[in-house]
Amino acid sequence: LGGKMDGIEAAELIASLGKCKIIFLTSYQDQNTRVRAVRINPLAFFIKPVNFDKLNRIIKEEFGIRN
Repeated sequence: LGGKMDGIEAAELIASLGKCKIIFLTSYQDQNTRVRAVRINPLAFFIKPVNFDKLNRIIKEEFGIRN
């Protein structure tokens, strides 16, 4: 992202525009980042490296996709 807005602020703005699902993927492990992200009620919050099997399962469950 360019400018002063970070990813969490961008997600807050996007979420304020209407119903959407947010999944955070971050390398930041500090408590402040987690608290800020969880405040907007994301579908999931992952710290890199991401477990793609778990990410895939969460997406499929949310959208009712069956194998």
